[in-house]
Amino acid sequence: MPMDPSSAMLSQALLLLQCIILTLGQYDICKSLVSTDDGPTWEYYACQPKPMSMKEYMQIRVEPPDITCGNPPERFCTL
Repeated sequence: MPMDPSSAMLSQALLLLQCIILTLGQYDICKSLVSTDDGPTWEYYACQPKPMSMKEYMQIRVEPPDITCGNPPERFCTL
């Protein structure tokens, strides 16, 4: 049973709209004012995640043990 062209176009438009909404919902939108030859304009981009401590998720061990300097041991003196 074929669909008439107007209902097929409507279903495709609704599918596209749903995909756009799902994509936008995954990211916070950040913007910055950018100067161009045409004048200032807003540039939109996905926000960067907030920095967080990784000490809860990983441990760093180095060999030999005295290769690091300072505390925390993630700071290497020699590479």
